[in-house]
Amino acid sequence: MNNSYLLESLNTAQRKAVSAPLESQLVLAGAGSGKTKVLIHRIAWLIKNYNINPSAILAVTFTNKAANEMRQRISNLLGDDLQGIWVGTFHGIAHRLLRRHGKYANLSDNFEIIDVDDQLRIVKKIIKEMNLDDQRYIPKKILSFINSKKDSGLRASHINPGYRYDIKVKVEIYKRYSIYCQQNSVVDFSELLLRVHELFLYNKWLLEKYQEKFKYILVDEFQDTNSLQYAWLRLLSGDNNNLMAVGDDDQSIYGWRGARIDNMHSFVKDCNNITPIKLEQNYRSSSNILQAANAVIAHNEDRFNKQLTSKLAEGEKIKIYAAVDDNDEAIYIANYVKKIAAKGDKWQDIAVLYRSNAQSRLLEELLVQNSVPYRIYGGSRFFDRAEVKNVIAYLRVICFEDSNLALERIINFPPRGIGEKTVEKIRENSENTNNSMWLSLTGLLADSNTPTNIISKLEAFKELILYFREQLQQLSFTDLVKQVIIKSQIIEHYKKDNTSGITRIENLEELVNACGQFANSMTEEGVTDTKEQICEFVDHVALDNKNKTDKQQDCVQLMTMHSAKGLEFKHVFITGMEEDIFPSRPAVEENNINEERRLCYVAITRAMRYLYISYSSIRTLYGYNRNSKPSRFIKEIPEELLEHVKLTSKVSVNSKRNFKFNTKKKYKSIFKTGTKVRHPKFGDGVVAASSGSGEQEKITIKFDQSIGEKTLVLKLANLTSIY
Repeated sequence: MNNSYLLESLNTAQRKAVSAPLESQLVLAGAGSGKTKVLIHRIAWLIKNYNINPSAILAVTFTNKAANEMRQRISNLLGDDLQGIWVGTFHGIAHRLLRRHGKYANLSDNFEIIDVDDQLRIVKKIIKEMNLDDQRYIPKKILSFINSKKDSGLRASHINPGYRYDIKVKVEIYKRYSIYCQQNSVVDFSELLLRVHELFLYNKWLLEKYQEKFKYILVDEFQDTNSLQYAWLRLLSGDNNNLMAVGDDDQSIYGWRGARIDNMHSFVKDCNNITPIKLEQNYRSSSNILQAANAVIAHNEDRFNKQLTSKLAEGEKIKIYAAVDDNDEAIYIANYVKKIAAKGDKWQDIAVLYRSNAQSRLLEELLVQNSVPYRIYGGSRFFDRAEVKNVIAYLRVICFEDSNLALERIINFPPRGIGEKTVEKIRENSENTNNSMWLSLTGLLADSNTPTNIISKLEAFKELILYFREQLQQLSFTDLVKQVIIKSQIIEHYKKDNTSGITRIENLEELVNACGQFANSMTEEGVTDTKEQICEFVDHVALDNKNKTDKQQDCVQLMTMHSAKGLEFKHVFITGMEEDIFPSRPAVEENNINEERRLCYVAITRAMRYLYISYSSIRTLYGYNRNSKPSRFIKEIPEELLEHVKLTSKVSVNSKRNFKFNTKKKYKSIFKTGTKVRHPKFGDGVVAASSGSGEQEKITIKFDQSIGEKTLVLKLANLTSIY
């Protein structure tokens, strides 16, 4: 049978990979080089050219979406019933094997899979039973310890704590955790992989059965495998079976969650120093973009040498924008995004990438002001994030005694021992007396039937809120928010979170920046009272949440660089390209620049035709302005590939880090008395008067009755005429 049609649409390197001999192969698939196509055609080639039964093939990937897509595309290519082929994720295949052979893995037939929340409850229970201080032995950190050991293939009995008491305690908790899970027939995600590895390791006959069954194993995204995943792949493939690993060492960006880039080098050695097949023809990006990516990643050592090439035109140069500050950067991006859309491209053709979730806040603000639809890909909008909503709930309770929902949210956050029964009692009293929950709380404190331990906890909460209310008269809006975050122990609470704590703290720091900017704008409008500024701010946040964009709507995509992996866009903005932002400060301090550079490579190669990179000279962090330096990654891009966007203003920074603009631009009023205008926050109104000129020009606008009359600085007002 002539199966050459399976190779016709492939380039030379892809054909080499698809038609490679029946032995282990490492395929180095550069960004945009068609690796999924190669995997699918390889499976089709095995079935058609070698007449291999689909049931002898195992294809492993990392997400259900990728597995489903792979199965569908194989079916479309062959037009055959592929019943018998195993295509799935590592965890999905492990689960399938354990359901079939659970008794040989010391599992009951009806074992249950538990998630992270269930794991945490078990760990907390054990810490309590051992009478340990959960401030020292933080449950989330203990759980991270347990999962990391499992991912390395280690049981508690395998760990030698030496003379370190804290490690001995962690190992003991791990031991008790394992006993609890075994007794209750529950299995966590890391346990699925470890139990399958042990299943094969201790049941040679079963291993031989599956080695005989799966003659051909293919693995996608091989650079993301951890120690345990590689171990059971090697065990299952054996000495004679062939394993095709497809991946890209230059896109290994998940070391922080256990991925081992070294697995690729180990695989080459374990397979008698095989020669990797390189896929270097990129089908996504213009030549200039690829040259930039090649130049940056070339600074990493100990990598498989690849050079991405493109048959597309040279393309536009990469635009570099040096912003005055982070607000200027966001304005530039919002304006440029509108310019792109005005030329006919869809919003969904545009992606804005950032290193940290906290960087989205200013971008969201400016996009909303410019009526640009957007969504946060794979995450929440800034003001929808739990940690941000928690602080805003505190602000609501401080300013509004009748804010029941906000009080319920924070009365036991961070945890202060006020249980649901106590909250329910306050809630019932509130409903029965038609009073606020705050007054019901006060009433419960005066009730002689309230237990002493409950009184002490409620009293502490009440005193905390009363303290903040007193500070309304003493502190600025920004300083009060800082006090709320610190005095309430929110920062300390998130420091204990070993998984997302750093990100949450960064978001709180950005919230302080947002409050500071909002307070400044209110002051310019003549509103200087801290309580009034807070009330305006919480209303602003509520209104912002009305601007949510439907996921199906055509909109700009905002995302972290990690979330962008596997995606592609015609226009890509990479923001915050500064030292200590990207590369991040922890990466610099921990000498982990190589992975940050790989992340930069991933970000650059998301762009198909146009790439825009920006950085700012001044960035606001936790309410303070900080001088910034351009990222080293910008310097690694050849100058001939860059086009520097000229600044429209210059900045001079004094010793107090305040800055002034020197500009020749005149702000001439276009809003005469009687002009109907629209403000992004206050809505529609009519110009009543104007005064001043240039940057000092102010206009007075009459909005509807609920807003009243406002005097605004024209330069900052962002008004549009209504015709």
